[in-house]
Amino acid sequence: MFIITVMLAVSFPVHAASGESVQYLTGGSATDYVGITIDGNFDDWSDKPQTQIYKGSLREGKYCIASLFRDDSYIYLYVKMSEDKPDFNGWNYTFSVDGVEKTFIIVGFSSPYILDKDKWQFVDNADAAVTYGMGEPDECELKLPLSLFTATPDAVQTITFYSTSLGQQTVQVTGTTTLPFVIAGAGIIIASAGYGLAKRKRKK
Repeated sequence: MFIITVMLAVSFPVHAASGESVQYLTGGSATDYVGITIDGNFDDWSDKPQTQIYKGSLREGKYCIASLFRDDSYIYLYVKMSEDKPDFNGWNYTFSVDGVEKTFIIVGFSSPYILDKDKWQFVDNADAAVTYGMGEPDECELKLPLSLFTATPDAVQTITFYSTSLGQQTVQVTGTTTLPFVIAGAGIIIASAGYGLAKRKRKK
């Protein structure tokens, strides 16, 4: 029972710790992020770890807020503009997936689109929503398919985001889905059970 309990504890790890310039999320699975909907309602981001993105020295209210997540198919990003520059800036949103880097632009108002900056083409199977704060900082959320970066999304280890238009900090997600951990855990449980049976037979 102890082994089973330990394996269940480590099979679904989600650990978040924030630094001054980087936000790390380790070991997340696809099901950890169910509920993030790109609809301009940002309540589903309220409990997520956030990173402050700023230019130069950090001063009260002079930073953007960002959150970065992933599941087995998509990258999800939330950005809230700074109090001193509340108007939305969608330029130079750069993502790196295991070293493959692409830069995007969010364009449009009521129905924004995501544009690949290198190809100057709209990105298929991507989505974005921007809410204009009417005096409050604007907010944006978007999702991008991992297939833009790799043919094996399940094997992705590290995703980072930064934007030179927002500031100098980087947001980072690390970890793959929990399936390999579950399989490893099952193997240990089976091996332990087999050892116990063999020990009983020897005693008899």
